[in-house]
Amino acid sequence: DGAITVADGVSRTLVITKGSAAALTLAAPGADYQRLTIVSSTAFAHVITATNLLDDGVTGGAKDTATFAAFAGASIELLGYDGTWHVIGKNAVTIAAV
Repeated sequence: DGAITVADGVSRTLVITKGSAAALTLAAPGADYQRLTIVSSTAFAHVITATNLLDDGVTGGAKDTATFAAFAGASIELLGYDGTWHVIGKNAVTIAAV
């Protein structure tokens, strides 16, 4: 649980290893073209909250949460651009507005 940290302009891969559902927060990207990949290695429904920061190519504007299915291997890849995270790929992750 806690905040996902990404240094400005640095791409990062994060593996969630928590043995129960993790509640994580994600702030706006610090730089354009920054990439963030998040992968679950455990079978729990982890939730990342990034209020109004997840653009997933669906109508309704930026979304708030990314919920991982309770399977190891659930993953999401994000690209920081213009102050939001653009979803460029996901596997067994649901994006939603709250």
